[in-house]
Amino acid sequence: MNHGSVVAVGPPQEEKLDLSLTPDQETFRATVRAWLSQNIPRDWKPMGSSEIPRKEQYELLRTWQRSLFEAGFIGLTWPKEYGGRGLTFMEEL
Repeated sequence: MNHGSVVAVGPPQEEKLDLSLTPDQETFRATVRAWLSQNIPRDWKPMGSSEIPRKEQYELLRTWQRSLFEAGFIGLTWPKEYGGRGLTFMEEL
């Protein structure tokens, strides 16, 4: 190398992360969307923007969590032996 010359240094060339969904993941995504379209209450409001008193918010959220649990949408990435579904991070997204 000559004195005063510049060498380009950068990260090594690596493969890019593939975030495309598998057919099974696409099916799972469609299942979740269909369930949500049938089960989200029509008057659902984001937390913090609701005029519902705290006690009623708590009851609403407990009911919602129970619905998610009964549909199998809680603990998606937890191992099956601990009550989860053993799915990947991509399904959880």
